Amino acid sequence: MVRLVDHELTSSAFAARITASTGASLPACLLGELASLSGSLHGDASRRVKALFDEVERQGEEQVIAHHLSTGLPLPGLGHHLYPDGDPRAAALLALL
Repeated sequence: MVRLVDHELTSSAFAARITASTGASLPACLLGELASLSGSLHGDASRRVKALFDEVERQGEEQVIAHHLSTGLPLPGLGHHLYPDGDPRAAALLALL
């Protein structure tokens, strides 16, 4: 859980850490973190990935991927600008699988 949740000092991790520093319970800390994810400047990637999956369901993966590649649209959930060489948490998480 820590590898997935602790994403350097993002606003959600910061919110969880601030909440924890007050002696709040784990559920309260997670609630603070999730609340910050509801903002479009931080947690909107999940909504975009869901929209992409919905689009794939309607049109098929080949058409959707081809459209994104031909127009230069980024694929939501892939290629985060902070990690041009890949998310450093990925190797540890994949090793667990």
